[in-house]
Amino acid sequence: MDDRRHKIAAYLQPAFLICAAVLAWAGVGMSLAAQRLGLYLKKEPLPLKKPLEALDEAKLAPYKVTAKIRIENQDIRASLGTEDYIQWLLEDPREPTESAVRKLLLFVTYYRRPDRVPHVPEECYTGGGYERLATNAVAFQIGTREIPGRYLLFAKTAQDLALAMPQFPVLYLFRVNGEYAGSRDEARMALNKNVFSTHSYFCKIELVFNQSSTAPTREMATAASGKLLAVLLPLLEQEHWPDLATHRETSRSGAESKDVGWLGGSLKAEGLGDGCIDASSHPQSFGRVRRGAALEAATHLSRAAFASIRLHNLWRVLNHGESSWREEGV
Repeated sequence: MDDRRHKIAAYLQPAFLICAAVLAWAGVGMSLAAQRLGLYLKKEPLPLKKPLEALDEAKLAPYKVTAKIRIENQDIRASLGTEDYIQWLLEDPREPTESAVRKLLLFVTYYRRPDRVPHVPEECYTGGGYERLATNAVAFQIGTREIPGRYLLFAKTAQDLALAMPQFPVLYLFRVNGEYAGSRDEARMALNKNVFSTHSYFCKIELVFNQSSTAPTREMATAASGKLLAVLLPLLEQEHWPDLATHRETSRSGAESKDVGWLGGSLKAEGLGDGCIDASSHPQSFGRVRRGAALEAATHLSRAAFASIRLHNLWRVLNHGESSWREEGV
């Protein structure tokens, strides 16, 4: 009974109550800051304008679609994380019959509500028993644009060396919220920048040159990928990928009206105006104010978190003694 009272009394100590109050305030403050600044940490799903399966084969000319492969294994489909995908075998009749880049596998996956960037070939193929021999950043020249990508070279395991084509290259890139990224880290950075929009998406385009008995060189595979992407990417941009700007403007108009009310009320309270702000008249200034307010809010929240840690340590000292605190290495 005495032990129970002692435990209850420990939680009623002022230091513990202060810690709990600070942590609660930080949690509420983060939520209020996100609402006032128009931050959207949880994204709404953003479907394609047109399904990937409805991609017009005729517009891929001169490339020919020789096969369309569906993933039948339910476990693999579940691990893929999306039903919006195509896996097509393509052939470029312009290349010689024995060319290592005449045939390839095109694998496109779309994520309408991304909370991660899964299934990069570095992990998928090595998880399937292949050895990665090379990794290089590459650039695809698409008209006047230079689009980043990644080149990988894989080899089969020792027990599979008797099979055809022991090595093969894989090239891939991402389309994230209207811009291109050449790696998973770049894709994550692009996703994290999109905090003022209610929607977010990404799409991975993967090209696998494993349909020939010989592996193309990196230069050959990169050049062949660039030729296909010059046909494929404009088609995806125009007919399939969503226009995030439209969704961003819709969400921004609502967020800015909230910001104007909050910021105008603050100025009025400080005697700096009548509380009325026309954000459309000064969009750049308003954007700077908004970013500055976001930075200030983040600074206050981080300070609150450090303060709560210090108060928690103080509470442990008061309840358990300084010696036990040091013994635990806190």
